[in-house]
Amino acid sequence: MEDADGYKASLGMPSNHTLQEICGIFCREVEKAGYYTGIYAALSWLENQLNSPSLAQYDKWVAQWNVSCDYRAPFGIWQYTDKLVIGGTRFDGNWAYKDYPSLTGAKKEDEKMLSYEEFKKYMERYEKEQAAKPVSAWAKDEWEEAVAAGELDGTQPRAPLTREQYAVSRARQIKAEGGSAHD
Repeated sequence: MEDADGYKASLGMPSNHTLQEICGIFCREVEKAGYYTGIYAALSWLENQLNSPSLAQYDKWVAQWNVSCDYRAPFGIWQYTDKLVIGGTRFDGNWAYKDYPSLTGAKKEDEKMLSYEEFKKYMERYEKEQAAKPVSAWAKDEWEEAVAAGELDGTQPRAPLTREQYAVSRARQIKAEGGSAHD
């Protein structure tokens, strides 16, 4: 449960009761279809919008990017970051505190475990595919200069630089040159 689609920006924020009803109806329907269900939401949503005894029976997957999970009610999964990097690729980082394959009735053949070597081969193939993608045209010259100067290893970026990343990068650069980040 989150507002990733911009619903509240365009239509207004539903009441907490309405959000709890939507969540409850969805979970009951998923269970009726024979599936194990739970609720994913940010810590603030779980504590405020979805804080209802009617939803207590469902496992919670808490999204809180922090060094520890501050949710005080029972939960089964904690998403602690969206910046976990494995083999140069960014993922969400999660800790599961329950055996969900057993809870969901998954069979061993449904839960294929990758060996380290299989995972490594997959990531190497992914890196090659990413490296073949061109750098955005607006940054091409600067990118090539930085690679030639040994400042970058030539690995292609996965996504555009955010304003926040730019601000931090620029402030560090100014400080490294002996200035103040507020100059």
